[in-house]
Parts: sequence; C-alpha cells; structure tokens
Amino acid sequence: MNTNKVAAVIALGPNDVTAVCLLYNTMEAARAGLLVKGFTETDLASFPHIRTYEGAELEQVFEDETHPATKALFTRYYGGCGFVYALLVREIEFDTVFHTWDLD
Repeated sequence: MNTNKVAAVIALGPNDVTAVCLLYNTMEAARAGLLVKGFTETDLASFPHIRTYEGAELEQVFEDETHPATKALFTRYYGGCGFVYALLVREIEFDTVFHTWDLD
C-alpha cells in the first residue's frame, strides 16, 4: 500500500464544482465503506463513478436532507441552485491539487 495516497469520495456538482465527502486508505476500502453506508452492488457497478443510491438518482436522494445517504456523506447538505449528480472515487496523492471550482 502506498502511504502517500488516499481514496477520496468526491461529490460532483454543476459547473465542475467538486467537494470531498469521505477519505479512505485504499480504493478497495472506499468501495467497502460505501457498501456499509447503504450503496448496493448495482449502485457500485460503474465504480469509481456512482450515480445512484439504492437505484435512485443521487440528485433525487440528496434533495432529502434526512435521507440516510445524505447524512452518510455530508454534515450539512443544501442543493440550492445545483445538486450533486454523481460521486467519483479517486486515488489522490498528498499535497496534490485535484479540485475544480467554477460557479459561473
């Protein structure tokens, strides 16, 4: 295991806005952790890109702040004018820029 890398679960929003939700030691640990949080094998079929939770589109799931998936990934979630439409699990190195941010 490379100790200079972690697996980040990144929320993808409109205009390339991204936000890290969770960090894991490895990609395998991230996949297992998402299963524990309620994602199904079907949801993770396109891993590392995830667009559903228990078969529902993430955008619809996260609209409900009380939904277990919302609480599992965010301390607070407000979609406002743009909701999270997908998650990306990506291995990143420490001290490496990997975010995008564009609110235009």
